[in-house]
Amino acid sequence: MGTVRAGRALGLAAGAALLGLIGAAVGVAGPAAPAPAPDPVSWQPPKERPAFREALKGPEYQDRFKAALARIDKAALEKSKEPAWGVKVFKVEKDSQAETIGLRVGDYLTAFGRAKVRFTLSFTWMLDRFKAKETEPRKLEWQTAGGEPRSGTIRPEMVGISFGDCWRPEMRYLRGAQRKARWEDQVLVAGTVWERDPDLAETAWFQALAAGYRPDFLSDASGALLALRQERHAQSLDFAHFALAVEPEPEEAPRLWLAVYDAAVASYKLERALEAADKYPGPMAERSTGLKELLAAHRARPEAERLLPPPTEAAAAAGKARNDLLARAKALNGFSAADLQHAKEDGGIHLRTASGYFHPLVFGPEVRDLEVELTFRAKAADKEETRYTRIFAAGVLDRAAEGFQGLANNGMPGGPLAVRIDDHGDVRVLHGTPALSRAIANCPYLGLDFTAEQTLRLIIFGPDCELFLNGRRIFYGPRPSGAVRLVPYFKVVGMDVKVEKLRVAELADAPAAGEPKPGPAPQPAPAGPKVPPPEVF
Repeated sequence: MGTVRAGRALGLAAGAALLGLIGAAVGVAGPAAPAPAPDPVSWQPPKERPAFREALKGPEYQDRFKAALARIDKAALEKSKEPAWGVKVFKVEKDSQAETIGLRVGDYLTAFGRAKVRFTLSFTWMLDRFKAKETEPRKLEWQTAGGEPRSGTIRPEMVGISFGDCWRPEMRYLRGAQRKARWEDQVLVAGTVWERDPDLAETAWFQALAAGYRPDFLSDASGALLALRQERHAQSLDFAHFALAVEPEPEEAPRLWLAVYDAAVASYKLERALEAADKYPGPMAERSTGLKELLAAHRARPEAERLLPPPTEAAAAAGKARNDLLARAKALNGFSAADLQHAKEDGGIHLRTASGYFHPLVFGPEVRDLEVELTFRAKAADKEETRYTRIFAAGVLDRAAEGFQGLANNGMPGGPLAVRIDDHGDVRVLHGTPALSRAIANCPYLGLDFTAEQTLRLIIFGPDCELFLNGRRIFYGPRPSGAVRLVPYFKVVGMDVKVEKLRVAELADAPAAGEPKPGPAPQPAPAGPKVPPPEVF
């Protein structure tokens, strides 16, 4: 009976093949071949504009809407001379060049030499080049919050300011052509709360469009930035596509392309991220180079590996166990023994150095696949003036990499994958080959309050890796080529960081056998040496 069935099956298959040939000969299509699975690095433009959701409903929306509306002074907004988009000064250091030439908190930078200041990353790049290559002073121009132009001359050294991109959608609306009473309150609320309450902002836009507001650049740009903050990366990319299609003003386009970049590197859409990076070849050159390396690594893989789910899903699907590495941890530099002992006893660590000093915690054993998760609070260690950026960094190093011990002993973040956070809340993702890390992403959309409790999660499994900050995925891409002997590290420069919960685990097939007994209490770690100069402004 089995032989008959097998023969029949073969006959049917042969008949189907013959029918396909006959059909092709007479112009009749045979059975269609299945479409190949799309490569996860690619992105296709949407056919339809995405829709805003009613994220909040009923009393919850009404209460939050009324509270937000009550805080808006429409008359003051209408009189304001502040730009809708710009690079805003958030801090001026005492006795700095910035203070000397008259820069104040709330001013907007407009030009540096002959170049316009369009966005933060561009101005940072200009300052870095200026300090590294120039000897003569250069003119810096800005606009006060009251709209008055100002200028001063700075030397090629630290300026003494903190600055960042600022977008005021409510200002653009009030100066636009779509003002109508029936949706004005909704648009103003959406414009003023989009950073701190994106669900309220999205629902307000939903209500505005329901009242008749016609989708335009403002609504599409808002949708792109809102969806990015909500970790809805596909929708962010789609909204941005429609916003960019109308050729926005020169001041507006960079912020949208940066949103495209951020959403793309968080969702493996590396081709779209590269397109965004190449729009600004100067300030984004390092990211462009890094993305080309990532794309080359991805395309060199077998198709089965290219189509794998993210590491968090792949590890769970494979049934991998999380084997505790802290119990087996051994210090890999002269600074880590006391910290490791504290972590083994209490499940947390306290890293602190004075301004101008660093402290690295690096430990083994080395593993191929791992997950690091920590909850921490951080603050500046003191109020001393310093030339060095205060940072906390967490990541992995590759023990097989050239220069490993140098990285393990200094205060500079790097290695195959890391997150670097400074005391202004600036977040950078570092990713690269075992010997070279590139700043693959900045995450200004996070709006990080550095002094609040933060949760960081890093996972490297199989061919890919992911980074999460406070539950939001900020990077998803290929594992750096050759990075297989991984060890975790944490570094502070001029910071006081309390890691309250720490988990470092190997992702393996089965729990590791037996844990070694704790050794004798280690001696306190020596004070860290002075740091080499990081990026300063």
